[in-house]
Amino acid sequence: TDATLNMRGTLLLQAGEFDASLGAVTLISNINGTGRLGPVAGGATYTGNMTVQRYIPAGATNWRLLGSPISGQQVINWQDDFITAGYPGSQYPNFPAPDTLWPSIRWYNEPLNSSNQNIGVVGVTNANQSLAQGQGFAVWCGDALGGTAAFTIDLANGAPHIASTPITLPMTWTNNGHAADGWNLVSNPL
Repeated sequence: TDATLNMRGTLLLQAGEFDASLGAVTLISNINGTGRLGPVAGGATYTGNMTVQRYIPAGATNWRLLGSPISGQQVINWQDDFITAGYPGSQYPNFPAPDTLWPSIRWYNEPLNSSNQNIGVVGVTNANQSLAQGQGFAVWCGDALGGTAAFTIDLANGAPHIASTPITLPMTWTNNGHAADGWNLVSNPL
């Protein structure tokens, strides 16, 4: 297709090639529901990029667990959807102070040696850090501390992750002799 397609249901690929390399496919997410790419059958393929949205309803400004369902994405690709802080390249890199940064996007660094599993939660290094397939992130997002209006997170212009072969998740297990060994933060890799 060379058309602009806004999917509100399920794009189900059962056979053949769905070629969107000349078009624009967006999986729409809003208060009424979220579009998705359903299971891709063995004899089916998807060619081209996709935009994937995720609607966040009004309510608490809070930690949300996010990952990327499409390839080629970086932390900076979230920065047009909500305010970020505490790392180089964020809207507020020195929040709250230069000597005690509070990164609003974090991932889990399993090899850190501690019996406290919270020690492994570390801030992203910068806005260009990759959103690797299957890697999970804890993200503080909303528009005010007391609550947030509804908003939509989107990642655009990447090939969708499709499990045509087994997926290796970005996980580790380091034996440091602690109960927290092996903790990882992963996302749905698709």
